[in-house]
Amino acid sequence: MPAVKKRKKAEPVTLNNKSNGKGFFSKNMFIVLAFVIPFVLMTAAFGVMKVSPFGDNQILVTDLWHQYYPFLADMQEKLKHGESLFWSWTQGGGVNYFALMSYYLMSPLNFLTVFLPSEWLREFLMFSVVIKVACASMFMAIFLRSLFKKNDFSLVIFGCSFGFCAFFMGYYWNTIWLDTVCITPLVALGTVKLFTEGKFRLYIVSLALSLLTNYYIGLFALHFCTVVIHCIQHCKMGRHQKVCNKSSSHRHLLIDCNRTYCVFPVAGILRSAKHKRIGGNFPDNLCNQYRLDK
Repeated sequence: MPAVKKRKKAEPVTLNNKSNGKGFFSKNMFIVLAFVIPFVLMTAAFGVMKVSPFGDNQILVTDLWHQYYPFLADMQEKLKHGESLFWSWTQGGGVNYFALMSYYLMSPLNFLTVFLPSEWLREFLMFSVVIKVACASMFMAIFLRSLFKKNDFSLVIFGCSFGFCAFFMGYYWNTIWLDTVCITPLVALGTVKLFTEGKFRLYIVSLALSLLTNYYIGLFALHFCTVVIHCIQHCKMGRHQKVCNKSSSHRHLLIDCNRTYCVFPVAGILRSAKHKRIGGNFPDNLCNQYRLDK
């Protein structure tokens, strides 16, 4: 019998990961630089000021020292020991912990503290500020590249200008607000893509993250999108009318989700001593305080 020839096994097709990596870096080099440069500069600035771990000074000042840091330390203990994030027994007969957490502690970075020793929490807060400033610069560079179709060093310059703006430098200690401000360029980009390309994903995800990380500052991002949409509707731009209607429905969906999310904070306000001092009629007293017809 004739010998049967053995078939050669097909060699698996492998991608050239090295060339792909080079291609990705060359395409996004200025986006990467917009992150790396602020990261290095902020770290160097804290080093020059001898902020821990580079010296004996600490980043904890004002509300970061008296409120945010103790709340974060408590949350770290809860995460490590698997305790409830909805209720805490550390105060009196118990307190609504989610009401506190939804305003002070919803930054995604805060959940990484479960992997850190409690002794490193101050250093974690310092590097979280560095990361947020760097991400703000990078997100602004992404927004500018998509809007102006440019990919040069100007993305790094204007991206860093946003990351080092007066708000970030003056309120670096207010870590609970930095996340939403950091995401704002993506919210703006999502709004642009909504009307130019009819894409909803970035608009919904970025706006939802803005509301979840801090519902107070997130409301300003929501108002920003609302103003843009109403301006376009007022101008009666026919080719965008269908997009306006769809975006309006998505915006109302996010508002409804945020209302559900804010049930716990509002319940906490209604039970607080502050609520009793203003007459126990929240939110009517708050609305009367800001009436424009007085």
